[in-house]
Amino acid sequence: MDFNRLPKMVSCSSISALHFDAFNKMAFLTLLLTAFGLSGLTACTFNPQGATAPQERVVGERLQTIALPDRDTGEMSHLVLFDKTTHMIHQFDLNEMSYDRGLQVESPTAEHAVLFHADGNYVIDFTDKTISIYDSSGSRQRNPIHLPGQPISAAFRPRIGELAIYDSTGAIGLLKLDNEGHVTASAVFGSALAASSGNATGRADLTLVAADLTETGQLIVALSDNSISVFDFDQSVHSTGSQTWTPVRHFTTNMVNITWVAPLRSHSNLILVKDDNGLNLLNLSTQSVMSTYSGSNYFNLRVLSKSVDPHFVVSDDSGSAVRLGFVDPGSAADGSLATIQTRQLNLDPSAVTSSRLNLQTNSWMLTLQHNSVFAINGNTSPPSVSHSGLPAQAQSDSQDVLSYRMSDLLALGHHTYPLKATVKLLESQAFALYPSALGHATTCDISSGTERNLDFFNVGR
Repeated sequence: MDFNRLPKMVSCSSISALHFDAFNKMAFLTLLLTAFGLSGLTACTFNPQGATAPQERVVGERLQTIALPDRDTGEMSHLVLFDKTTHMIHQFDLNEMSYDRGLQVESPTAEHAVLFHADGNYVIDFTDKTISIYDSSGSRQRNPIHLPGQPISAAFRPRIGELAIYDSTGAIGLLKLDNEGHVTASAVFGSALAASSGNATGRADLTLVAADLTETGQLIVALSDNSISVFDFDQSVHSTGSQTWTPVRHFTTNMVNITWVAPLRSHSNLILVKDDNGLNLLNLSTQSVMSTYSGSNYFNLRVLSKSVDPHFVVSDDSGSAVRLGFVDPGSAADGSLATIQTRQLNLDPSAVTSSRLNLQTNSWMLTLQHNSVFAINGNTSPPSVSHSGLPAQAQSDSQDVLSYRMSDLLALGHHTYPLKATVKLLESQAFALYPSALGHATTCDISSGTERNLDFFNVGR
């Protein structure tokens, strides 16, 4: 490996780039002496097949090698991930930028994905058909629930102890957990929910297409006829033996081919729904569509995200700008004045790979991977510097994290990482794990450029 050809860091300090370069040269020499092999990190999305995993037609969100943030607050004071370099799970304290613990896993060379609850300090590990829950002491529960296929997505609400897991066969498993991660109840259902839902729909031929959990403990399900069912999670998971869903309500819609549902924070009666014609804001109480985003550029959808507030990113018709879509909850406490709003930003839409929106903190962050110049106001000829402050001629082997103040789209800063780094967007900062057998991770405050490093956490493990 030619370490001198690694991409250099920008914005967060040139010292960081020198540190990473020197650090990995030292790691390389150590590897030669100890005969270790250096392997790359897996992609952030848990996907054994290796293809880009879409967020549609799943329950909750696709499982990832880095644990998802708290759905209710977006906070991540601790971060948990699976590192394929060492084939183990790492847990970091982001406030102190310190290493909490490492967990040895079953089938270490297989693909893994993780979930984490910071308050209970427990980790859930997924691989193949095995599910493991590690409590704060490291004690392990193996396969507290048995699913016929491989887990591919999950809806996790740790504050109320609810977890729904969706597998590759279409089965859905429900788990009720206490604050230490111990399973107190579980149930497994097939994808034909109507057949086991107490005739909530009056039909037995309807199957689950997409679903998610609200913060109040209701499972919102889009069915194969484009109708919506709402189930009580707590009562359904305790239906041991009968395996019966407990319905709350069911209604039909005029939508076509629903593939994604996303409950809103603080307004559990509102959900964002994607179908063939647009993105729709649906009121579960009135069973009506309040607002719709559609049009020709809807079909240029780049990102669907539930982190932290549900939103989407599309390309404009010219292909030279991105348009962010989100739900403005309005001034009414019941959300009755909520609408879908959009903002346009002149960035190359083909480069956008991930997005994080927190309306409560006025923050929008996104990740770009690119091999061409950014388009500025429709002009694709290379300017010297793009409006975001990034070099106009971007490196093809890099990824950029950009941070904006949501209210007026003021660019607050950016940071560039090599593609070999596994990057996670946090609140106003980014975490990066580098492929190093010795251990190298960083956090960078995107606005201030302050970077913190954590090294050598793999030594002796």
